[in-house]
Amino acid sequence: MRELDSTLVREVWEALCAYAPEQSEAEARAFVSRQPHLVALAQALTREFGRDVQKTALGLLFLLTKVVEAHREAPVPALARGHVARAYEAAVAWVDRWDGAEPRFLERSGEFPQPHLVPYLLGAFYPEGAGPPEYEAEVKGSLFLLLASAADALMNPVSPGGGAGEGEGERPEVC
Repeated sequence: MRELDSTLVREVWEALCAYAPEQSEAEARAFVSRQPHLVALAQALTREFGRDVQKTALGLLFLLTKVVEAHREAPVPALARGHVARAYEAAVAWVDRWDGAEPRFLERSGEFPQPHLVPYLLGAFYPEGAGPPEYEAEVKGSLFLLLASAADALMNPVSPGGGAGEGEGERPEVC
């Protein structure tokens, strides 16, 4: 496994940017067909914000998936609907538990799966100033919930036999 850090994210991003348009479209179609439950979660969490935010969410989700695959040095298997739902429920429970906490504390918290990866992706790839502060906070909150859920599900995929996949319980250091 490769180290999961900001260098890996940049390498994956640069590789994706080098794709020819046809390759980008083919990769996007393959991603949507392989991970329909993650795509459905992205659509559900961003539906109220419009097409641009939905496209951003899907792009960030695709990038996150490619980063995890580069980290694992293998494709992530198709994730079951229940597995994605459990990851989402865990992310919601974590957010609810820390609701109202000082943001600087949360930035240093190593408790949540992939504690540095999700904030790094949002900070590096989500454009600031997309709207009024309240709107932007809601969008970022939805994107955070999506990426946190996806990171947990992707890093701990369930094998076809229903058992936990490789790396269950392991939380790699990131960024």
